[in-house]
Amino acid sequence: MPFCPKCRYEYRQGIETCPDCDERLVYELQKESDKAKSGLEKRYDDWVHIAKFSSPIYADMVVEALKARDIPAVILQGSSLTFGHFGTSVQGLGSGGFTLMIPREHIEEADKEAAEILGDEWESAKLVDLG
Repeated sequence: MPFCPKCRYEYRQGIETCPDCDERLVYELQKESDKAKSGLEKRYDDWVHIAKFSSPIYADMVVEALKARDIPAVILQGSSLTFGHFGTSVQGLGSGGFTLMIPREHIEEADKEAAEILGDEWESAKLVDLG
């Protein structure tokens, strides 16, 4: 079965390109440690809870827009499930909803992008003051 080298999602035979990452699929993935050594994936140490959504639709819209701009983003759902760009596993906040996390160095870019997409909904979802 082919895999996306970026998001590592597995696809069925006959699919040649990852529809999310627009990457050509491969039949063998590099080990995570090999990717880090080769510089293909940057690691971030300072992730910030930037917004919390009650709807997975808003969370998905923002994550997809950030992915399109190569801004790493992770959504924490409820108390433990994580999914998103660059696949970092982190424990959730425990109070339900969908919490957006991004590396601190991308806060301004993410704020601008999300505001363009969600407008007032973004303003009410933000957890940090970016003004």
